[in-house]
Amino acid sequence: INARLKSLMSGRDLHPGVLGILLKAGDIYSLPAELAACRADGPAGKAGLRVGDVIVEAQGAPIQRQAQFKHVLGALDAGEKIHLAYRRGEQRLEAVVELTDKLAPYQRPFLGILPRRGDAPAQKGVTVRFVYPHSGAAKAGVAAGDRLLAVDDQPIENAAALRVLVAIAEPKKKLNCKILRAGRELTLEIALGSVPSDLPPEIPPAAAEPPPLNPPPVTGVVQIKLAEEKNVCSAFIPANYHPETPHGVIVWLGEPTPIAGGDLTARWRAACEKHHLIVLAPAAGDPKNWSPTDAPVIRKQLEDLLAHYSVDRSRIVVGGSQAGGSLAFLVGFQNLDLFRGIVALDALPPPRSSLPENDPLLPLAFVLGNAKQSPLAEAAEAMVKKLQASQFPTTMLKLGEKPRELSAEEILDLTRWVDSLDRI
Repeated sequence: INARLKSLMSGRDLHPGVLGILLKAGDIYSLPAELAACRADGPAGKAGLRVGDVIVEAQGAPIQRQAQFKHVLGALDAGEKIHLAYRRGEQRLEAVVELTDKLAPYQRPFLGILPRRGDAPAQKGVTVRFVYPHSGAAKAGVAAGDRLLAVDDQPIENAAALRVLVAIAEPKKKLNCKILRAGRELTLEIALGSVPSDLPPEIPPAAAEPPPLNPPPVTGVVQIKLAEEKNVCSAFIPANYHPETPHGVIVWLGEPTPIAGGDLTARWRAACEKHHLIVLAPAAGDPKNWSPTDAPVIRKQLEDLLAHYSVDRSRIVVGGSQAGGSLAFLVGFQNLDLFRGIVALDALPPPRSSLPENDPLLPLAFVLGNAKQSPLAEAAEAMVKKLQASQFPTTMLKLGEKPRELSAEEILDLTRWVDSLDRI
């Protein structure tokens, strides 16, 4: 306090110092301070730091673990300077970086493709499943069936690696992409754009269906029971589920009471079979109301599902309507490591919940639907503008005059959106 007393007495606001970096995810008490992302428009990026650099010294203190670096950085305010030493390969480099109070909202770069799934792990590169119309990839001439081998001379291992490389690129940057097409290599220059907010058009299947297993896996409605929790939970596993085909997951928070298996099947079967999705349908601890205390239980139920079924973690979303939609916001905000999308119908985030930062390595997209006569209509419009200002991809559904459940056609639209969340 004494060190800041003169500044406080002068009336100047103090803000935490921001570098514009993300450290590699994991245990902060054991991992080195390696940069997993570095904003080109942030203080560290302007000072010359980049992805892969490892900070080894800050303000003269040696840094071996992320926790040590966070401890030094946490004592500094915006406007102050931090002296960094960092390792890049065999080099030791230094920089003096002036911290800022905030960055412009991160805008996720978009190549304009959906990757094909099901390629052999040993096969390097990314095969294109679908090219978004009007995207940079489409304008450059990329076609379905092409295989991306390298970007700016950096070999591409798989879709996950390509997704990270694009996410940390500068907005609107032009990438030189090496493509394999019909046995011939060519190089195309692709200008990065922004992630579309419209529902995707009809897209081709993600992968060929694998041969059936004998005996076949358990499908249909299954119960997820946690010994330490009273909340019940059902899951719908489509008949064409196969462990070699990772499925997306929709955690749907409808009525707080348990849903009948027949209703769950009738509502979701066609869409889940078409888009390779599993639906997790938790019930509230109190069958009369959803409560914030249900949020950690929902995470445990999802983790139980992940332990028993093959799931694509780039396509896990949580959604619901009205009170369930409000809880979906809370569950999604509290578990950014798990959820890539939030769906809310006639719902707003709970009071005092804060919108998370747009994270390059943890993409988050929204689908919001509101009826014209909903009492939340005006506040929901303000929420949409807030999400858009923070550069979150936000898709709007028009639900007509009065609040209602989604129709079968709208469920197909929604599940097609979930199917497209591994876009790059």
